[in-house]
Amino acid sequence: MSIKQLWCDKYRPERFDQFQFHQNEAARLKKLISRENFPHLFIYGPCGSGKRTIVRSLLFEIFGSSSRKLKIETKIFETPSGKKIIQTFLSSNLHLEVNPSENGYYDRVVVQELIKNMATNLSVIKKYPFRMIIIDQADSLTKEAQQALRRTMEKYAETCRIILMAEHSSRIIPALKSRCLMFRCSSPSTDELFQVLQTITKAEQFDCNETLINNVIRDSDHNVRRAIILLQTIAIQQELNPQQQRKNNIQQLEQFRWQQKLTELSKKLTHTQNVKQVSEIRQILFDLQTHLIPSNIILRTLVCKLMDYCLDDEMKSNLISIAAEIDHRLVLGSKSIIHLELFCVKFMMMFRCTVEKVAFDLEQPMEFD
Repeated sequence: MSIKQLWCDKYRPERFDQFQFHQNEAARLKKLISRENFPHLFIYGPCGSGKRTIVRSLLFEIFGSSSRKLKIETKIFETPSGKKIIQTFLSSNLHLEVNPSENGYYDRVVVQELIKNMATNLSVIKKYPFRMIIIDQADSLTKEAQQALRRTMEKYAETCRIILMAEHSSRIIPALKSRCLMFRCSSPSTDELFQVLQTITKAEQFDCNETLINNVIRDSDHNVRRAIILLQTIAIQQELNPQQQRKNNIQQLEQFRWQQKLTELSKKLTHTQNVKQVSEIRQILFDLQTHLIPSNIILRTLVCKLMDYCLDDEMKSNLISIAAEIDHRLVLGSKSIIHLELFCVKFMMMFRCTVEKVAFDLEQPMEFD
């Protein structure tokens, strides 16, 4: 069994005919590109559902093996105010992949300049006389960047095609969505993900039972990438310690380190509610962000864990309302640590009010000791 390469990269499908799920989406896209002139695309769905795999396979169907010859480039753009911003992206001779939201408010400049530079160079393929630009995390773009993208994609429609990838379609402005053909990329079902993991275990000659695979699927929340990484982690542990075969029969898998941190945080929020807790909460949140855990994932996971500590249905309803407000603030704000900390403080207030049977009012919150 080889552990030198990540299995999620090693067994990633390279072409549409290698897909074990999303066959319907692959067939639609294959039929679409056969017409040679297809529109801009918007592919959205949960994290780890296979959006990037679909895009990579689409590029291979259009450009062939040339789309695999990627290089890392860095460009410096200058804003109207004279500020210089640096953007790193992947590119080939026929396409580029970029995440403009990395530059925050200045993502508008990156969107306009990159598309302008890419569209002015004609494609060398006669069948497809355009170049492709893949914009990752399009739902994190500012409204100004989305408006600029809408105008730019209209201006260079003949020489450039844009593929947007995002988790949430609701964060994309209607004017931008109306100019793209939308594809929903849903998470695989339990049976589909089971088949994928079983295929990998057979190829790697990793002896595991159905119980272990089902536990991996459950703990990965149907995230394909996370499920494969978790399965490989268990395989590595068994290879390093062959005597530890009990892992195949356990009912509860070990959590990732960041999940353990959130479990610890949820216990801390319900154990004691005071001002001293805030600094400890802030430190845990900083640690998670330092390790590049997305803020929306932190919020979503924390809400799921805190649900188990809710004492009644009203408390669950208030928790969802607070989470919805904070999720909206995360989109509008620039420093997510502030909003995540606010969520934790509001939950502590709500929890203490419920325990002490005091009316909970977000407009006039109680004071901590």
